[in-house]
Amino acid sequence: MSLSQSKCKPEAKSGGDILVRPDRSSGEHDFQTDPSKYPLTMPTPKFDSRKQTAGEAQFIGDIPAMKGQLHAVFFKATVGSGEVKSIDTSKAEAAPGVVKWVLFWYFSNFAH
Repeated sequence: MSLSQSKCKPEAKSGGDILVRPDRSSGEHDFQTDPSKYPLTMPTPKFDSRKQTAGEAQFIGDIPAMKGQLHAVFFKATVGSGEVKSIDTSKAEAAPGVVKWVLFWYFSNFAH
């Protein structure tokens, strides 16, 4: 919206600034490769790049929900390091649409 503020209704105008690109921006990247290490450092196009740039790629948001489909919601602990004494799931279980809750325990720093 900030690119065409002069043509917008006042209530639809963006609060952002006009987008200004540097004079030298080309949209291209130059990656330094070492031909002596090919094919390891050889530049190759991203696997799905052509489908994505042509608008043919299908993303998860493009797939319609199936009847009865479930969704997961993850919550992180509010304490970085602590001892869990109890977990009260009564509010979660009483929420509309909740089918089940699962405790997933992940240790990021294992002591060997």
